[in-house]
This record gives sequence, structure tokens and C-alpha cells, in this order.
Amino acid sequence: MWERRYGVIGPLRSPAGQRLYSEENVQRLKVLKRVVDRGYAIGTVARLSTEQLERLAMATDSVPTEEALPLIKWAIVGQALKERLAPVAFVMRNHRAYEDLAAAVSALEPGSADIIILQTPSLRHETSRLILELAARHPLSCVAVVYSFGVAMAVAQLRDAGIRLLRDPLNRVQLLQALDELARSTPRPPRRAASAKFERIPRLFDDRALSLIERRATAIECECPTHLTALINQLIAFETYSDECVAPDARASALHRHIGDVTSHARSLLEGLLQTVATYEGLPF
Repeated sequence: MWERRYGVIGPLRSPAGQRLYSEENVQRLKVLKRVVDRGYAIGTVARLSTEQLERLAMATDSVPTEEALPLIKWAIVGQALKERLAPVAFVMRNHRAYEDLAAAVSALEPGSADIIILQTPSLRHETSRLILELAARHPLSCVAVVYSFGVAMAVAQLRDAGIRLLRDPLNRVQLLQALDELARSTPRPPRRAASAKFERIPRLFDDRALSLIERRATAIECECPTHLTALINQLIAFETYSDECVAPDARASALHRHIGDVTSHARSLLEGLLQTVATYEGLPF
């Protein structure tokens, strides 16, 4: 079909009319397949030389595959961006689309997107305000903005708030590479069951019990109880530090709460380990 419609190759024919594909024909078809699998329409690349196709394939090989990004949840804001990303939706299979910025601010549920990407022709103060409001509602999400022109102060406000800014014009390969960079640089907490809550775990040992284990541990040769007790005390201190850290905005506040939650779970794991070691060594707890 590619040969008949687009003339991508011209194989020789045997006396019986069978196509005879040369090594060059096979190589050209392979590289065409790579490029088309990356979202390029065959009609747009059929007339490129094999050398040009190989350069394009090398550029697109750096973009993410569907398998490489299985856990990422995307939110696409803006009809124009949705249409623009349609040919590369294979890297964003887990996504939701919103008509415009106002719809995303009101309808996008917290925690439902790891990356929020939106497009606006220009960044002005009102648009910047809505983007900052969206970011504040989703403090654990990465927010990226594709724009062409912008007021300097509005651009600076977004950059200072940690918003990723992507300046148009971006061709398809550049856009794919930007998506890849966003995906690879966005930290994502481990997925948990929808019904589960990531809450603090109560302490297994109070300060008196930890102190007692640490004192008694000096009487045995194994230093593991002493080291475990020190690590647990450090995690307790860091958990308290995270809770008391002064956050400049809602996004930073939510991040510090999340840090405290994760620290709580790490401390709980070590407490369970200390209990096992203390029982083995005959230490009180």
C-alpha cells in the first residue's frame, strides 16, 4: 500500500512479477516504520530520503514509549492542545482533557493528575492568576504551560512558583521530548489502593523505651540495636521538622505534609525491625 500510494520504494520484479526487495529497500522500510510508529503520518514522510528519515528516527527514539510511562496521569487543558497532542497520545494513554483553564480549575480533582499541561497563546496577568490557582489546588502535580508570548511579570511569577514554561513554536519532536522531560523529572509517590489513606503511623516505641533499649544494647556485642535506635530518633526528629516547617504557599505545605507521611512510614518499618532485633537479643521494650 505504501509503495502504491506514496512510492516509498521501487523494488525490482522477478520474471514472474514477484517483488525483489534489496537490503536498501528493507532498511528504508524499517526506518519508515519507526518514524510512523512515533506518530508521523506516512504521507508527510514518504518522500524524505533514507538519510533524512534516519535523522528523524534518531530524534524520535529519545521520546517516551507507552510502556515507559505506565503510571503517569496527565491532564490536558485546552482544546487546541488536545488536538495538537492527538497524534502522540500513545505516550499519554492515561489522560483527561479539559476544554479550558477555568474548566480545569473547577473540575480537576486533587490527586487525579501527576502532570497538568496547558497551552495559551499569551501569558497575561489574568491567565497567570488562573494558572497559579490551578497549581495551588494541585500542590503535588507538575504544572507545565506552552505559550507563545507573555508579559514579563506574569512569566516571572509562574517561573518563581515552579511552573514549567515551554516556549512555542515547538515542532512535534520537540513537543515529544518536552513531554519526556516532564515525565522523567516529575517525582511520583507510590500508587496506593483508592480506598487507602496515606496517614501517619503511631509510634511503636516512646522516648523512654528507645532510651532503655539503647542503654541495654551497650551490654551486648551486636551494635544493630544502637544503630537502629539512632536512625529511628533521626526519623522522629525529621518528621517533627517537616510538620513545623514554614511553607510559603499551599503547594509547599502539602509537600511537607507528604514528606512527614513518608517519614512516618519509614520510621514504622525500622521500629518493626528494632522490635525483631530486640526480641532476638533479649532486650526490653
